Amino acid sequence: LHEIEQNYGSLIKGTIKGRKERRKRENEGESSKQSARMFSFAGGMQTIVDALGERLGESVHTGVTIAAIRRRGTGFEVDATSASGAVTIRTERLLLSIPAYAVSSLPFEFDVPVADALGSITYPPVTMMFLGFDSSPEGRPLDGFGFLVPEKENRRILGTIWSSTLFENRAPAAGAGLTTFVGGARQPELANRSDAELTSIVLADLRDLMGVTKDPDLVYIRRWPRAIPQYAVGHLDIVKTLEGVEAEIPGLHITGNFRGGISVSDCVKSARSVASAIAAAYSE
Repeated sequence: LHEIEQNYGSLIKGTIKGRKERRKRENEGESSKQSARMFSFAGGMQTIVDALGERLGESVHTGVTIAAIRRRGTGFEVDATSASGAVTIRTERLLLSIPAYAVSSLPFEFDVPVADALGSITYPPVTMMFLGFDSSPEGRPLDGFGFLVPEKENRRILGTIWSSTLFENRAPAAGAGLTTFVGGARQPELANRSDAELTSIVLADLRDLMGVTKDPDLVYIRRWPRAIPQYAVGHLDIVKTLEGVEAEIPGLHITGNFRGGISVSDCVKSARSVASAIAAAYSE
């Protein structure tokens, strides 16, 4: 809201002009988040990673430790070690697509003045729990996306996605699959509870909110100690500082879901943008 007011002079003008600018971009081929189709893959989101790995083949190296990153003329040198030994990589462009907090831990041999600012971006813990039911869990009809829980409700879950309603083959035909999230910036301490405690917490809230009466036939828990980056007040200032650093150090690019949006689609869009910028630089 502050940014809209600064750019357009008032919130009302910003809302009107911003809508016009979005429509212009849509006319030029850009899909809005409101109209974009939601989709997944039959085998889950791992399909994207597997496809990228297969396409890139031997050009991807895993299990690598970065020993040093230095400037060399107009480009960069990266010293790295892996199971196959030590290697020095020379490149004109260096793209870092890592969590913001990891930038400051890299062994730069030149000043990257945005590293500490990126390290200040908070990544609270989130725990995901998938509950699978072989038959209907009863309660209210699963006729939508799911629900988010406002803070004022004083609940212990952040929300639940009705996974089996959104996509096929997420549960038996007569059953259901529910994906619930706990923790986050609101109640980070809950994300670290034991599996048994989390199961009790989630089931209690789902019984109250959805009328679920049955116990699940499957419980799968996945924990992210550092989950979604928080776009807190001052975040845009960090991004502007990053843009300035990239301008001062030609060839350096830093991106991730702390920049341009946290969703998978946002990350794909950001990746295409930075890839296009790098490709354009090589074609000059």
